[in-house]
Amino acid sequence: MFTGRHYHTIDAKARIAIPHRFRDELSSSDGKLIITRSWPPRPVRSLDLIPFERYEIFLDQLRNTPMEGPDAPDLRDALLANYVHPAQEVTLDKQGRILVPPEHREYARLSRDVVTTGDVTKVRLWAAEEYEKFLVRASAFDEKASQFSGVWL
Repeated sequence: MFTGRHYHTIDAKARIAIPHRFRDELSSSDGKLIITRSWPPRPVRSLDLIPFERYEIFLDQLRNTPMEGPDAPDLRDALLANYVHPAQEVTLDKQGRILVPPEHREYARLSRDVVTTGDVTKVRLWAAEEYEKFLVRASAFDEKASQFSGVWL
């Protein structure tokens, strides 16, 4: 399970060091990971970093879950276009870094300062500015979240 928030910089070769506490679980797939756009798409952009086996489970669920209704084909196309098509395999190097492909750096607006967050089943990569926007947007729902019962410690 991934939890926590860490601040890093992306190096000149477009590599990001993954926090130690995330590496063990991420490297359970022989260091093979999937990087893709975060789903669902939001105005604040980020990337998902997912263990390879977990991503395969997601693809099986996508393939085997019936989608019904008039919007079903459009929903499936949206999942494919925004989450599956941009997915690329990356690996952790010996120093625990990943190389972020150019299209993903551009999409997530990654330039220098990067935030990695543990989002329970995946790691999310953010440009620091995008993460700050996310925090502002999320704080608008603090009161509503406090009314949501059943999942708090």
